[in-house]
Amino acid sequence: TDIEGYARGLGRRRPDIAVTILRLANMIGPAMDTALSRYLAGPLVPTVLGHDARLQLLHEQDALGALERATMAGRAGTFNIGGSGIIMMSQAIRRSGRVAVPVPKLGVMALESLRKATRNAELSRDQLDYLSYGRVMDTTRMRTELGFQPKWTTLEAFDDYVRGRGLTPIIGPEWVRSVEGRAVAVAQRWGS
Repeated sequence: TDIEGYARGLGRRRPDIAVTILRLANMIGPAMDTALSRYLAGPLVPTVLGHDARLQLLHEQDALGALERATMAGRAGTFNIGGSGIIMMSQAIRRSGRVAVPVPKLGVMALESLRKATRNAELSRDQLDYLSYGRVMDTTRMRTELGFQPKWTTLEAFDDYVRGRGLTPIIGPEWVRSVEGRAVAVAQRWGS
């Protein structure tokens, strides 16, 4: 990005300054209020039909830990910071008890036009791409050169967000099991 370019330029002009750039994965946690945390907290979560984004997340406490480590280490360079592992968008929606509503990509953009007209938060093209494909980073240098290891995995960070926000399933697990049982019974009758 432009800001990274300016920071790298400073490092070239002033070799006496250790310029450290941290690229943080999408942060999540009980106290975080981000576009992603609001998106996943709604009862119905529109998803891009045919896509299941791979998400790598960073717990809010680990973000602070990374900033502290980078400050104390004084290592120059660019470091990707994220929790280990990934969670698929479909898994995140299920784990938070939300209901996915698959929409064609053009439909998501049409919904976005409606949201803009009603002055709600807008969805940028980058955010739409993120919801379609996700983002996963190579964090090898974070561990080997910066010496930082997040305490929370992506999955643990997400589960802490769900607990901390008090998200409860929109559709109870008992109802889902009941519907699954009936569907299996119908399929078995048709199969015999």
